[in-house]
Amino acid sequence: MRKIQLHRRAKTALQRIPLNRAEQIAVALGEVAELDSVASHPNVLPLSGSQRGWFRLRVGGYRAIFQPREDGTLSVLFVDWIGPRGQAYR
Repeated sequence: MRKIQLHRRAKTALQRIPLNRAEQIAVALGEVAELDSVASHPNVLPLSGSQRGWFRLRVGGYRAIFQPREDGTLSVLFVDWIGPRGQAYR
């Protein structure tokens, strides 16, 4: 199981979106953190181009951009951005 680490902008975004959707995003991130391979989750796709190693999680009209990281013995799911679908890939 990975520990979930949120960037400051991801924490702020979770506080601003509707509570029920924020809870759904938190549950989905927990599901992804428990998997051995994050790409095996049905709502996760890798980002292409220069963002190798980064993934997106789809939860309704929202996206979470994250990267699994290994820090020695600690596995971390680093969530960089959460927001509406239209702003996710800029």
